[in-house]
Amino acid sequence: MPPWIMNEPQTSSALTVKPLGHIRYQQGLIAQKEAFEVVASDPSKAIFLICEHSPTVITIGHNGKKDSVIASQSTLRELGVEVVCTHRGGDATIHFVGQIVIYPIVSLKHLKLGVRKFIRLVESSVIGALANLGIPAFTLSSFPGIWVRDGQGGQFLKLCALGFRVQRGITTHGIAINVSKDLSAFDLIKPCGLASVSHGVTSVLQMLTPDEVAKTGEEKITMEVCQQTVTLLAQNLGYLKQTHHEPY
Repeated sequence: MPPWIMNEPQTSSALTVKPLGHIRYQQGLIAQKEAFEVVASDPSKAIFLICEHSPTVITIGHNGKKDSVIASQSTLRELGVEVVCTHRGGDATIHFVGQIVIYPIVSLKHLKLGVRKFIRLVESSVIGALANLGIPAFTLSSFPGIWVRDGQGGQFLKLCALGFRVQRGITTHGIAINVSKDLSAFDLIKPCGLASVSHGVTSVLQMLTPDEVAKTGEEKITMEVCQQTVTLLAQNLGYLKQTHHEPY
């Protein structure tokens, strides 16, 4: 279990936050299905699943194309990278250790939210969490996800991918925040929304100065961005603040 993962369980009267640790992507799908059934049976409940995916996996959304995967099949086999077609929105993305994945399973009908409003609340939650770390982030109207600019103020860099599915008014799939400095996995694909050479990818640790990382520590930074994203999303969706903590 990575040390940054939030302690389990964290619950309010409506929301449960469940850390899953390092799991295969298929295990994440199973966990989402189980959470979906809980919320479907009682729409007042919500479940946030938190994990990192291992082994590395490329996922292709229902708007995706197979040519979004740049690497050859032999290269993917050598690296042990899986490729999975999913029902979420968007094109291709990649999940790996060093990337926080948050799956919010909530009933939009119960929250009286449309899909667009829900996405805006998710975006503002991630942007707020990054702002608390001193990273100014924003959305781009023509490209999905959460973006920043490089140190020169020129190139747009994608720091967080978003992709959801809504079925029977309940959300699955979710948020992928790059934290690790090592983003070499993205060399295997054309990530969602990166349509030109003026767009790239980055991470939380790449956006901070070496002094900032050394002062706070990578583990604490990772924990903070995870906890703050979850807390802000819970607040923005109207759930009570989590108060119950038990050691994992």
